Amino acid sequence: MPEDQLYVVESFRSRPWRTVAIVAATTVCFASVGAVRRHALRVDAVQSWAARSSVIARLSSTTASNWLTTRRGDTRLLALSAGRSPELFGIPTPGQPPPTSARLAEMLSQSLTMLSQLHSYTTIWLFDRQGNVLGTTSAQPPPAAARRAAIASLTTDSGQTAGPFPAGPRSLTVAFAQRVIATPPKTGHANPAAGQVIGAVVLTSDAAPLLTELAAWQNRTGTEATSLVVGADDSVYEFTLTPDRRRGVIVGAWAKTIAPRSTRAAFAARSDTTAAVTGSRVEFATRIDGLPWALRRRESTDVVFASVDARLATEMSTAAAIIFMIVIIVIARRQTSRERKHQETAESEFRYRLLADNATDVIARHAPDGHIVYVSPAVQAILGYRPRQLEGTHLSELSNDEDAVTMDHILDQLRVTNGAYRAEHRLRHANGRYVWLETTGRAIRDPVWGNVTELVTASRDIDARKEAESALRASEEEYRVLFDANPLPMWAFDADTCRFVAVNDAAVSHYGYSREEFLEKTIYDIRPAEDVLDVQRNVALVREGVKEIHGARHRKKDGSVIVVDMTIHEVRLGERATWLVLVKDVTEAVRTAAALRESNEFVRALFDSSPVAIMATDMDLHVVQWNGAAERLFGWTAEEVIGKPYPLASERMLPELERSRARALSEGRFIDMHVQRIHRNGALVDVSLSAGVIRDAQMQPSGFVLLAADLSERARLESQLRHAQKMDAVGQLAGGIAHDFNNLLTVVTGYAGILLSELPKDESIRPDIEEIMGAADRAGVLTRQLLAFSRQQMLEPRVLDLNEVVEGMEQMLRRVLPADIKVTTALDPSIGWVNADPGQLEQVLMNLIVNARDAMPEGGELTIETMDVRLDGMDGGERADAVPGDYVMLAVSDTGTGITKTAQSRIFEPFFTTKERGKGTGLGLSTAHGIITQSGGYLTVYSEPDLGATFKVYLPRVQSGAEADVVDTSPRTVTRGAEAILLVEDDDAVRVTATRILERAGYTIYSAADGSEALAIHDRIGSRIDLVLTDMIMPEMSGRELVARIRERQPNIAVLVMSGYTEQTSMRQSLVDSGSAFIQKPFTPEGLSAKVREALNTAEIAHSS
Repeated sequence: MPEDQLYVVESFRSRPWRTVAIVAATTVCFASVGAVRRHALRVDAVQSWAARSSVIARLSSTTASNWLTTRRGDTRLLALSAGRSPELFGIPTPGQPPPTSARLAEMLSQSLTMLSQLHSYTTIWLFDRQGNVLGTTSAQPPPAAARRAAIASLTTDSGQTAGPFPAGPRSLTVAFAQRVIATPPKTGHANPAAGQVIGAVVLTSDAAPLLTELAAWQNRTGTEATSLVVGADDSVYEFTLTPDRRRGVIVGAWAKTIAPRSTRAAFAARSDTTAAVTGSRVEFATRIDGLPWALRRRESTDVVFASVDARLATEMSTAAAIIFMIVIIVIARRQTSRERKHQETAESEFRYRLLADNATDVIARHAPDGHIVYVSPAVQAILGYRPRQLEGTHLSELSNDEDAVTMDHILDQLRVTNGAYRAEHRLRHANGRYVWLETTGRAIRDPVWGNVTELVTASRDIDARKEAESALRASEEEYRVLFDANPLPMWAFDADTCRFVAVNDAAVSHYGYSREEFLEKTIYDIRPAEDVLDVQRNVALVREGVKEIHGARHRKKDGSVIVVDMTIHEVRLGERATWLVLVKDVTEAVRTAAALRESNEFVRALFDSSPVAIMATDMDLHVVQWNGAAERLFGWTAEEVIGKPYPLASERMLPELERSRARALSEGRFIDMHVQRIHRNGALVDVSLSAGVIRDAQMQPSGFVLLAADLSERARLESQLRHAQKMDAVGQLAGGIAHDFNNLLTVVTGYAGILLSELPKDESIRPDIEEIMGAADRAGVLTRQLLAFSRQQMLEPRVLDLNEVVEGMEQMLRRVLPADIKVTTALDPSIGWVNADPGQLEQVLMNLIVNARDAMPEGGELTIETMDVRLDGMDGGERADAVPGDYVMLAVSDTGTGITKTAQSRIFEPFFTTKERGKGTGLGLSTAHGIITQSGGYLTVYSEPDLGATFKVYLPRVQSGAEADVVDTSPRTVTRGAEAILLVEDDDAVRVTATRILERAGYTIYSAADGSEALAIHDRIGSRIDLVLTDMIMPEMSGRELVARIRERQPNIAVLVMSGYTEQTSMRQSLVDSGSAFIQKPFTPEGLSAKVREALNTAEIAHSS
């Protein structure tokens, strides 16, 4: 016997239970495979048999479809023929009387005979539209299915099929119904029902020939043939063909039956074919298109499955032989492999022993029950036992039973684990203490049967690591206490996801989030949305090793934003890389620093913009600060002096400087002095100097601060103030004189005017009186000049163009100027608008031109120019006190003798003149100065002796001329009147004069010397007064107050105010603005009468509107 077969036999003998198990498993396997394979072969056999049957059935189905199509066509032809004879359906037709019942039956029989020559038809029925039989070829009533088909066909053109239903013991009948539509007859007579459905025709055919043809399909296979059809009454009929061997024919018969399962399945699923095994037969059924019919084939399972068992036996025998050969080959190879592995195991055992004996870990081999077979020498170094002391024992004897993991637990896990198993546990040392070990083990299993043959473990001493871990846990606990108890907010977040992993109590308290809310957030969630990019940059910096982040913004739960500094350290929590963050809220510090910066910037701005020179030095008088005012006052720039010795004192000034320094140190306050200091150009500058000591944080002197003001500028301002006060005093005196003088002139001109109006033109004294009037007019001009100088005359400003004023006076000016004076104008066409009194501007221009004419006795050139300018407070030194803004300039220049510096300082004083006695009043330039000043502008002069002079008028520029006042320049005519006038004047002479003038003009006058008397008159007379004529300034009650009280009683009364002088121009202007008219003293009778008439007319127009 071969060696491999001997091995198999020997294996069976040595392990009989294994042999039995193999045989049993093989038997069960073969049985299961055989059963599955037998079922599959039977399914294949049924499907093959059904496929062959289906091919033949499709041929028979085509035959049935052709049979149905032919008979439906014959029925349609019969319906068309009946439509040409509507009288068959009881419809009257001209020339065609309705046939009798016998005639109708005969006609139908003829049609049936003709149709039967082609196919096997049995009966014809005619139905009307209600389903009633009109005619038939049968003596029997129509089947219910035929009647239903006829009625159903009336609504469709495709016809109806009914049946099959029994028509005899050996046949089934199918009915075909088609509706009849009337058509015109061939005779040409009109058909009144043409196009209408008039009834239905039903044609029945015997289905036995068709069923015989269909059933015969199975005879081709030599088996019994059966056809199943579903009749009109939903009954199932079985039509069977049986060979009659005596007669040598095939006999067909039908019988009512129950449809088999396969046929019902075919109809229910509407599938073409279906096959099923029922008992000892295999049934096949297929549907026929167009009919509720099915063909069925039945075959014995013995015939269908005849080849299955033989084929299965062949396949199983072949498989058994192949498997037996494979088993023999596997066993033989297994034996060879066992021998080779035995040799390899021996070699591996040698290497294993060599490694184990020299390893620092304890290597142990355990039997399956756990006792030690081998232990390496390292056990003595780790546990203190010699290897022989432990061989044959269980290491579990050295375990601590109180530990969760013991050696028994490890060995149990090795027995049930296929791979390696690792655990940490303690074993008792020979000296009694317990040593921590990390043991990794694996079970060695039989390669064939898989049972555990040996357990191998390797144990490493981790006692030192455990002690370190214990110390680390204690240290972590200390750090945890420091983390939680730290008064500053602290947290840790994941380095990858930036999600918080731990926060201390201070963070929860300071930020307002709960600990749970913190742990659901990332560091992005506590930053303002606009700081996301900053967070990303900070994260990148930390990853690059940056440990501190300053000035980050965090958002607290209440929405407030704080500024923080962060210190960041990378730590590891287990396997996770995290960053530990210590947060310091520096919001207040940042605010304080910002406030300090703002304060420093403010101080620096004050220092740089101060008009006072500010200098600072150290204790050795080296300059440390030097502002812009010091640069302007002394000429040195800050770059030239900072860090260098104090430059403003000469050798002879040093003793005084040293005394000042000592005094400042001793007194501890600022000391003031008037001294001289050296300018950069060497000149001495008179200054008011204040010196103080600068002290450091310890209040020790660290330097000196010096404040210097230019006394020359102060002297100039004091001179200007004295001049302004003198001019104001002169103006007050001039105004007072003008006021009293105007009252006198009013009486003179009034009475002189009355005399002139009463005297004939040829009266000898008339020229004398006219001379009196002329002198009074010249005196009036003089008082107006005084009022203009004192800026107390009444102006009537309007928005105007200075170019128009100059051009309007150009012709008159040329007549005033001699021929040897050349006049040149340089008028800027784009200048802005000004708001001024045009008459007063003409007077200013006339005064300047006359003054220039007188300065050029031998002729010269006079230039008038206009332009837009902007004053910034320093117009070439001419108007240092000008309000900065946009102005329109009018300049008058001459090439005359010029004006000395001394004369320029007094040029605008009243009664000051450089002309010869008798050639000037000294009021021309002072009047011009008063008018321009009262108009909100400036008048300046620049002159050099023998080089001429230039006078410049600056008037504020307004936005546009849209609001320019319309001045009525039409001549006024003195108009008399009959109205009542209340005249109020405290000067008796003026009151009497005005009363006589107005009474002569036809007015009724009620005069009063003061306001109280005027109110009493008004209360007595009431609304009969049409106008109040009052002086502006009166004792006890002013004209403004009087007008207000009268208008409370009579709101629409006309008012005319007269004044020769007032100290309250604003009061006068308010009266005029409120609708009151004004007249300047002195006035003539014609002027007063005209002004009264104008005021009355204006009030009347306002009242009517």
